[in-house]
Amino acid sequence: ADRLNPIRSMQLATLLDEQFTDLRSRFGGRTVGGSVFLQAVDADGQIQGVVEIGVTQSMKWGFEQFGVPVRDERPYLANLSVRPGARRQGIGRALVQACEELVQNSWGFDELILQVEDTNQQARKLYRDLGYVDLYTDATGRKYELSGMSIKNVRINKVTLRKPLAPSSATVKNPLNSLAAMWTQLSLSTQG
Repeated sequence: ADRLNPIRSMQLATLLDEQFTDLRSRFGGRTVGGSVFLQAVDADGQIQGVVEIGVTQSMKWGFEQFGVPVRDERPYLANLSVRPGARRQGIGRALVQACEELVQNSWGFDELILQVEDTNQQARKLYRDLGYVDLYTDATGRKYELSGMSIKNVRINKVTLRKPLAPSSATVKNPLNSLAAMWTQLSLSTQG
């Protein structure tokens, strides 16, 4: 908390509470096998990027109209973030590709789903370049913005994207079983 600005401290505390509420709502009984957060670290051990990957049952229906089969479980990618000073160095791409490898080779899935704000053109370009295809736009998305003296809950459009992955012979669908192997693969160097 910021001791110099009590209003800012209240904003950040409220935002943190909202984030925990969001995580509880998303993972409260709907996530199968938990979720995994992968991080990319530089040679000095500093975190340069993170991403969440998990399996959910909440995206079972609704994709068939786009030619996507109905499934009881779907792997998803969420919360990809790269430090501003480390962007445009391939870290985001490496994190997404690590997620794809984990989903395909360790968990045995043949697809990956994600959502991104429609105004985040840089992220959308990255996903398109990696082979993700827009499925639909959800106009009911929400996010929080710190604005002046208040926190605003604003409406956003989220685009749902999907990438089919080549089938794998893996049948283990437990994120925690393969976490240790992935951890060493994500030690990235942002130097030259």
